Amino acid sequence: VAEDICQQIAETGIYVDETKQSHMLHGVAQTLFNKYVASGTLTYSRDNVFCTGGTVMLNGMQHDDVLKLRSVRDKIQMIDVNLRSNGVVQDGNDFQELPPSCRDSCSCQSSHKTYWFLDVPDPCPYQLVQKTPADLIEGQVRGKPKRFLSSNVT
Repeated sequence: VAEDICQQIAETGIYVDETKQSHMLHGVAQTLFNKYVASGTLTYSRDNVFCTGGTVMLNGMQHDDVLKLRSVRDKIQMIDVNLRSNGVVQDGNDFQELPPSCRDSCSCQSSHKTYWFLDVPDPCPYQLVQKTPADLIEGQVRGKPKRFLSSNVT
């Protein structure tokens, strides 16, 4: 699935397949199965099927009068990504390392998946948990002067 299609799915919750059929996505994961004619035409009548082959390229050679049927399985799901302290972005489901382009963009592709992020992964591996007022005081450790942060808040 192309990155722009992933963006459309994330923004609208609707996936339009190769046959232009719309699928409403419900929940955080959904698998869609689709079959279509990729080359040529297939026409049905009440008691017969008519086929007209098209042209396809196979191993650099052109073949005519070919009817090519495709079966496609698309798995569309919301996932969490892990941004490791070394800057590596991981798929939170299978822990696969994502390409470096995933670090600073809204979309990227691995060898078999397309990712589109609602938010660009945060490059900072730290997260603010709490702010606490503190005072900077001076003291000594083993006879050497040191500065410390001191707070009365627990």
